[in-house]
Amino acid sequence: IAPPQGLADRISGQVSQFLLALLTKRAFLITNNDFTPPMNVAFDHINIDSIMPDDFMYPHRDVLMNLTFHEYPNYINYTKSCPLYLNAGSIVEQYSIVEDRNNRIFNGDLTKEPSECVDAETIYVTGNRGYSWRLFDNPYHNQQLKRLGLRRETTFKCVLDYLYQLKPTSCIGQCAIMKETILNSRATGIIIIAIQVRVGDIVFEPDFDLNSLNYNPSTNHFDCANKLSDRFSMIGRETKYFFISDSQQVRRNAKQQYGDKLISDDQFQPKHIYNAITTNNKDTDTNTNTNTNGNGNIYSESQADAMTSSAADMMLFSMAHIHIISKSSGFGQKAAFLSDSSSKIHIYVGDDGINCTLTKFSQDTAMSWSGV
Repeated sequence: IAPPQGLADRISGQVSQFLLALLTKRAFLITNNDFTPPMNVAFDHINIDSIMPDDFMYPHRDVLMNLTFHEYPNYINYTKSCPLYLNAGSIVEQYSIVEDRNNRIFNGDLTKEPSECVDAETIYVTGNRGYSWRLFDNPYHNQQLKRLGLRRETTFKCVLDYLYQLKPTSCIGQCAIMKETILNSRATGIIIIAIQVRVGDIVFEPDFDLNSLNYNPSTNHFDCANKLSDRFSMIGRETKYFFISDSQQVRRNAKQQYGDKLISDDQFQPKHIYNAITTNNKDTDTNTNTNTNGNGNIYSESQADAMTSSAADMMLFSMAHIHIISKSSGFGQKAAFLSDSSSKIHIYVGDDGINCTLTKFSQDTAMSWSGV
């Protein structure tokens, strides 16, 4: 996954690539680009250890970056590379395949891919798009998936629960208090409505001012939540809101308006995994405020905080009964899909207004944004 991708994109890609490994009977291992915290910063690997062994021969950094990084709109569709040159300069049976944009994943026999080097010992796959939903359209593998007990609506959560479990240390302090509040509220019959407002990556710019926006990014979301709350009130059900946003100021404004009805950490400054890279961290390997893993990844404490806080927010959001999420956000989409609610109730909210109607997840929901 390219360095600029956040937690939601990383999860999308990893769930998808795990399914490819499962269907083709391959081992599943995860590589990390430079300056990227590994998943075990925030999660425990509970069933399989998907961390690359320290002695695994990595491809040359430039090759891997070419396979995983692109700048819009000048996207270069890197094709399959057989063979792949490694750091040692030798050629071994290791090959790469990029995210398939021609639907071969959904129509073809994956055991015969990549067709140019089907006998490859190792295949590198890159992509931050989710396709667990659409894999059920593949005529070669849909019955295989079903025999495994997988279904469209539950596969994304099932795979992620199999791969990872949030570390206890990833939800402490205010996070632990919010988790207890949500659990206690649910136990007493209170309906939890989770609301997620994405302002955009612009909020991570140091000179960003929320007042510069010509609209309130949370108005439509809370209008919808209030309508739902009124409906539940008419039948004697109390509601509470769990609220997350990439903007600390938006969180604070909401807390000021809704008080104890709103469960939110308005003191924490949200961070993006990539934007949290420090200047020194980008330019040098000698930053005292960094961590390394066995494969040479260097990441800052700020990035580790961004990873754990994002993972905790996603977990807490999934615990709600109803999810109101921003259309232009893969984060809210993934968090809602991790809900254990069988109805998977969600509401998409965009700047152009809302259709505040309770509905089950559909293919449109599953394939929007980065997909699941």
